Amino acid sequence: MKPLRLLTTTIVASFALALTALAGDPTGTWKFQMQGPKGGTSESTLILAWTNNQLTGTIDNRAGKAEIRDAAFANDQVTFTVVREFKRRLRSFTLQTHYQGRLEGDTIKGTIETTGRDKKPVSLPWEAQRAK
Repeated sequence: MKPLRLLTTTIVASFALALTALAGDPTGTWKFQMQGPKGGTSESTLILAWTNNQLTGTIDNRAGKAEIRDAAFANDQVTFTVVREFKRRLRSFTLQTHYQGRLEGDTIKGTIETTGRDKKPVSLPWEAQRAK
C-alpha cells in the first residue's frame, strides 16, 4: 500500500510542477494606448516583475511615473492598482485606477476601472503588448 501512495504523491507533485512551468510570466515591459473621453490617445508603459511569487512594477504615462500597488498574479490573471495624487490650482484629489487582465502569451487583455470627473464609475478595455 505504501508504494502506491508514494507513486500517487509523486505523480501529483510532478503534475503540479508541470502546471507551474506552463503558467505565463508577466515580467517585462508592456505598451498600451488609452483613448480619452475627448477621443485623444495617450501611450502608457508598464514594467512588471514577477519574483518569488510577488508582482511589482511601475506605470509611466502622461500623468507621470507611478508604482503599482496591491499587485497579484495567479492563473494568468494580473491585477494591480495605481494611485495618483493631483494638485490643480486650489484643489487636490486622489485618483485610484484598478487594472485587471489575462496574460495570453505576449498580450494582456482586460479592463481598467476608475472614476470620472463626475465621480461616476468608468470601465475601459485595455490591451497591452509585450515590448520586443
